[in-house]
Amino acid sequence: MPFTTVETIVTNLTVTACPIGRFGRFCAERCQCYNGASCHSFNGACRCAPGWRGRNCNIEYSVLSIESPTTDLIDLRYGQDLQLRCIGHNIQVTNVTWLFGNNSPDITISGSTSTLHYKSFLPEHEGNVTCEAFATNGDKFRVTEQIRIAGCQDNFYGQECNRVCNCTEWQTCYRDMGCAPGDAHYGPGRP
Repeated sequence: MPFTTVETIVTNLTVTACPIGRFGRFCAERCQCYNGASCHSFNGACRCAPGWRGRNCNIEYSVLSIESPTTDLIDLRYGQDLQLRCIGHNIQVTNVTWLFGNNSPDITISGSTSTLHYKSFLPEHEGNVTCEAFATNGDKFRVTEQIRIAGCQDNFYGQECNRVCNCTEWQTCYRDMGCAPGDAHYGPGRP
């Protein structure tokens, strides 16, 4: 029976995206996206910035958006500050109105942008927040975002996240029960 020698070759392959403004095989193609749009590194498709559309993001349109400059709206915590900006893209805004529950956050208005500021986010702030704007030509624009709280800030627990956990290194702070052994993961929403 003949004896066969098998060689093993190990190589490292690093896959990276193209530099900004390039796409395609070997990143040889130039992106044709405008007005702050991003370009997909594989096929060159443009992702338009708010207020722009079209294949190359060169067609202006009016739109209202709610953005958070300070935090992601998906991972909100009780007690943290939250700023929301209502921005009129390609709109000459004359009046901005925020619609929400029975709370009174601070509101500032500057040009076509209005900022809503919650100094300490609480359970009653959860739900829909709507920004409504009127343009100089009489058009009305409206956008709604859902605000959901993921949990308490680190080291706090309780219904309103106002109780402090002082856990040992072998414990975890759970929102509904405070300090417990680290393997007490049961039920939804823990920790």
